[in-house]
Amino acid sequence: MWAVLRAHLRADPRKTGVLIVLVVVMAIVFARLYLKSSVPNEANASDGGGAVPSREGDTSGATDVTEREPATTPKRVVIPGHLPTELARNPFAVRLDRFPLAGGPTEPISTPSAEVVEGGPDEDIREAANELALQSTICGGFPLACINGQVVSQGQEIAGFVVKSIEPTRVVLWRGGTAVALNLR
Repeated sequence: MWAVLRAHLRADPRKTGVLIVLVVVMAIVFARLYLKSSVPNEANASDGGGAVPSREGDTSGATDVTEREPATTPKRVVIPGHLPTELARNPFAVRLDRFPLAGGPTEPISTPSAEVVEGGPDEDIREAANELALQSTICGGFPLACINGQVVSQGQEIAGFVVKSIEPTRVVLWRGGTAVALNLR
């Protein structure tokens, strides 16, 4: 064990120096803690009247009256100006005019989620792709997509389709020589 420790200390002189400094500081702290000969001062509690008993064994009833500084009262913080008691607007209310719905508020969105990108327009493939819903994508070094609650990456298979590419707003799937793009809904 000591041989391994000695080899580590010789291998990195900076680490050895830091370790030596820490050991010296630890030795000083423990020496001051355990070798301290003075006893802590006693604390005297009073009722705030200014009179403190002189000695514990004193039966004469004499007390030492000491000059005390007057008690300071905490200062009040005054905020200049008038603070409103009612809010002019609700900061948590969603302004729907800033977030328009696609197709208007009463019209349903009628765009298909899957479109044929490459190959023949095989109706079976299109119907199978329309049953898939792209819920989210994560782009980066290792892109991922969530389709029908299942997380897939490029090259994986889902419902007979192979994931060809993952883009920020769509995923291209491949099946039987036909490429189909799933768009985010």
